[in-house]
Order: sequence, then C-alpha cells, then structure tokens
Amino acid sequence: MNSLKRMPAEWEQQDAIILTWPHHASDWSGSLPLIEPVYKTLVQQITRFETVLLLCHDEKTLARAKKSLASPLINQQRILFTICKTDDVWARDYGPLTIYAGDIPLILDFNFNGWAEKYPYDQDNLVTANLIEKKILKETSYEPIDFIIEGGSVETDGQGTLLTTRSCLLQPKRYHSNETEVEDFLAKTLYFN
Repeated sequence: MNSLKRMPAEWEQQDAIILTWPHHASDWSGSLPLIEPVYKTLVQQITRFETVLLLCHDEKTLARAKKSLASPLINQQRILFTICKTDDVWARDYGPLTIYAGDIPLILDFNFNGWAEKYPYDQDNLVTANLIEKKILKETSYEPIDFIIEGGSVETDGQGTLLTTRSCLLQPKRYHSNETEVEDFLAKTLYFN
C-alpha cells in the first residue's frame, strides 16, 4: 500500500523564503554595489508578507547585509540572519525541498553539483545539512537524498502534477541514466513511497 507524500505548490503557506546575500566569494563579487540594492528590494517586498531566512557567507557579509537592510521600510522582525558559507547565491537550487508525508513536513536534501559542474558547489551542497545542524530549520524529519537535482528545476501544483525539463535533469553531468529513471525517482520521492 502506498503512503501519500506531497510536495506543496509554491503559492501555499510557507514558514520562510531562503535567500543568500551576495558576497565576495560568489559570482556577484565584482558587482556587489549594483546587486545589493536589488536584494534589499527583494527582502523588503518579501518581509511585507512573510519571513526571510538570510544566509550570509561570513561575518563581513552579515555586516553588509544588516547595514543595507537597516531601513524602516523593512520589517526587521521577519528577517532571520545566519552565517552559512555558500559558493553562489541561488539558494532555490541548492537549498532544501520540503514535502509532506501526511501532515508531517519532511526536509529533503538532494545533491547539487553546480549546474552540472559548471560552477563551484561544494559549500552549496552542504547548506541544508548545515541549517539542520545549526537547528535553524524547524524540528522535523530530515532526509539526505543521493540524487542530483536543482530545486528550481521542479515545479508542482501540490496536487500531484510535477513539471521539469529534460534538458536540466537529463544533462549528462547530472549522471541520471534515462528519463524513466528520473520520472520514477521523482514520483516515488516527492509523491509516493
């Protein structure tokens, strides 16, 4: 008998949005004065409605983020700062995916390989485990998944429909053997056990 698992849709209620503040060791290093105001606007808009978990690469990045976000237009109560080393800033691809097994949230930690080994990824691949170890993510179940995926490559309506692209998941450096393997694995991992 199958036990129902469900990956919620993006528009469903969530506890927080994870963002990584641009930093000197990322691909934005030469453009920090240009990109930080964009991130400030993102945080300002998100905190109107929900919490932002803001990953900061190091103490220097944390100080820059706090200085930039010190504004009466930003709901400071809805920002959770933490130091967490990253290679890049696109947390959606390397951060956790949450599914529900019944009513219980389950944090999945897929492997990430820097967009098919195009960019450094060692620190990005450890983000979810680091957030669990620091007890920043809610008390819940945690499951490392030995399967390479980018979190942003999967979209769902929360009702069992999952969208992705062949060009992303079947890219040779993601090491999946074929389309059927990927479909079966995602269906089993994200929807049925």
